[in-house]
Amino acid sequence: MLAENDKVRVLEVNAKKGDKAAMHSHPAMVIYILKGGKTKFTNADGTVKESGAKTGEVLLRDPVTHSQEHTEASHAIVIELKK
Repeated sequence: MLAENDKVRVLEVNAKKGDKAAMHSHPAMVIYILKGGKTKFTNADGTVKESGAKTGEVLLRDPVTHSQEHTEASHAIVIELKK
């Protein structure tokens, strides 16, 4: 975690190929991709989606509950919106 207050949480995610995260939840968030890569997400309802992001891309995401597996290395700044 890089910073946090009552409105936002700023995280740096530097994932290696093969890294996994168990089922967890995020509020709405903004993701800035420092180094692009691919990630396989499994949503709470069991649906699976592989997503690729490109270096320099900015992603706007709604709240989500998922697990994930990094199928390629990636590096991102994640800004979670608490309110």
